[in-house]
Amino acid sequence: MNGTVFDSTATGNIANIQLGQVIVGWQKSVPLLSKGGDIIVFIPPSLAYGPNPVTDNSGNIIIPPNSYLKFNIQLVNIQ
Repeated sequence: MNGTVFDSTATGNIANIQLGQVIVGWQKSVPLLSKGGDIIVFIPPSLAYGPNPVTDNSGNIIIPPNSYLKFNIQLVNIQ
């Protein structure tokens, strides 16, 4: 929400996402989309990572605890 981008696929696609492997906010929002649809979702900490920070492989915090997240999601295809 502060403008920090922690992940982006603007130059590529994510393939074969299983909804059971993503945060609850995605599990609740992606099924609202039809093929070709897009949505902007604002996800509260309770549907994301809660009080747990998310770190990179070096241990640097990339998502602080209790963060609200914003995603621009486009559903290109469904299998």
